[in-house]
Amino acid sequence: MTMTMTKNLTRRALARSAITAAALLSLGNAPALAQQGPGVTDKEIKLGTWIPLTGPFAAYGVPYRAGLDAYINMVNDKGGIKGRKITLVVEDNAYNPQRTVAAARKLISRDEVLAIAMPFGNVSASAFDYVLSEAKVPMVNPWGSSLDWYT
Repeated sequence: MTMTMTKNLTRRALARSAITAAALLSLGNAPALAQQGPGVTDKEIKLGTWIPLTGPFAAYGVPYRAGLDAYINMVNDKGGIKGRKITLVVEDNAYNPQRTVAAARKLISRDEVLAIAMPFGNVSASAFDYVLSEAKVPMVNPWGSSLDWYT
């Protein structure tokens, strides 16, 4: 892969992260956030995601995370969403199906996130989809190519 292609992919990843985070801001008006439940308190909205920070796609995952972190920090610096700070719990899935399913389970059961936000890749979409569906945890703006996500 050429350096130009890598720069363009990184820019696209960062732009996508910013657009997604803006979409998440629209959740601030959602009635569900007025209530408290898993991932929501008076002071915090906890979101989870998985990103390949190691493994074959780490070259894309690391800057992708940096983009997410930068945007969430900016939102939090401006007061968060309805006064609630966003916390993003990140799991390294190494772009591995088994690690992705384990990450989904951990984010739901141990970390008790409100939603899975901007997960990277569709390495095992069918495997983690049932985990999210069973727990009734939404997935917001995944980054990947699984047709199931878009139909």
